[in-house]
Amino acid sequence: MCFLFIPLQSWALLLPALPQYYVNDYARLISGTVRNRLEEQLAEFERNTSNQILVATFPNLQERDIESFGIALAEKWKPGQSGRDNGAILIVSKADRKVRIEVGYGLEGVLPDAVCKAIIQNEIIPAFKQGNFDAGISEGVAAILKATAGEYKGIIPKNSFPPLLLMLLILIAALGFFFLLGKLLPAAGYTGTGPYRPRSWGGMGGFPGRGSGTSGGGSGGWSGTSGGGFSSGGGGFGGGGASGSW
Repeated sequence: MCFLFIPLQSWALLLPALPQYYVNDYARLISGTVRNRLEEQLAEFERNTSNQILVATFPNLQERDIESFGIALAEKWKPGQSGRDNGAILIVSKADRKVRIEVGYGLEGVLPDAVCKAIIQNEIIPAFKQGNFDAGISEGVAAILKATAGEYKGIIPKNSFPPLLLMLLILIAALGFFFLLGKLLPAAGYTGTGPYRPRSWGGMGGFPGRGSGTSGGGSGGWSGTSGGGFSSGGGGFGGGGASGSW
């Protein structure tokens, strides 16, 4: 059976080399004016705070899910400073219609998953749905910068389920199950005095993990120009952040 995994492992994910710019628009979604403005904004932000925020747009995810693509990109580019891990990447895939904020360990306190999700759903996706990538990316970057300064108060998305309510429903369901079980066992002839052999329910199979698809071919490399202001500091990432689609 091992041979079945060989094709999946033999296809390496194609990622661009370490960039020289904060804004890397491989999918050509951002206008030149907005790209230049964001580049200056993010460079100034790093000078003032030492935090590194990057933007990266891609034509597609090479048949990967955006979470595995994002962590692979972050591990290769390593924005943020070594030891502080204060970097983040706003990732957009045009063909897959996916967006993700990948957050380094050091920024997870100010950019927790819930805030990243709120930024994506409230600031980015509405503009993307209208085809306005300039506005969506600009608003997303602005919100990320505000969040790192404690100025963005992320609104929990309306479709998020409050944890306490979820726990209450689970408790009610559990009580209902035991109540029903107490009614069914006597009806099935089990009184507690004789041997009881419950029906075997069988084991539940393991959930499949997020598989890595084969590379989506096509791109022979990533183009870039010299003279940018970004320089990787070796930040660490562990999968923090959030994703969304439009």
